[in-house]
Amino acid sequence: MGRTMTPDLPDELAIGYSTWRLLELIGLGIIMTLLCGAIVFLIPVKGVLQLVIGYAGIAFFGAATCTAVWKLLTARGPVLFINRTGIRDLRIADQWIVWEAVTDVRITRVRSQKFVVLRVSPALEELLFATTLKKMMQGANRALSVDGIVISPTGLSIKADALFDACCFYRAASGAS
Repeated sequence: MGRTMTPDLPDELAIGYSTWRLLELIGLGIIMTLLCGAIVFLIPVKGVLQLVIGYAGIAFFGAATCTAVWKLLTARGPVLFINRTGIRDLRIADQWIVWEAVTDVRITRVRSQKFVVLRVSPALEELLFATTLKKMMQGANRALSVDGIVISPTGLSIKADALFDACCFYRAASGAS
């Protein structure tokens, strides 16, 4: 699990989106969308692969940029809650994940992205990933060798290491192990 010391914790940690981090994502998304557009429209065509990569990049980075803009414009209040009972990430599900159902908390890095992974009981994982879209997300995580519930700090006002520490501290304070 990692760290086990428990500092003086507030009753609940409520984490929302960071305007600056979302603006960084929007800027990066715009740059990547424009680069992919340049591949399609400005570089002389060298083959079908170039067009496929360019159009796929425009679609992917354009959608990601639109998602970040949407979050910036509509996000009101916290989306991630952590307390001695458990963790609730409204981006994943409306239910609480109680610490007693969590078998392990770890921080994972895939390329340059760091995030927290919660290993939970199979019954809870099935409940959380009941819809087809969520099963696809779970499959994508497993393809990256990530097994469990991914709590991503992307766009939030907390970094991955601090999120990991908070999860470990609250889990330890709950008495679950």
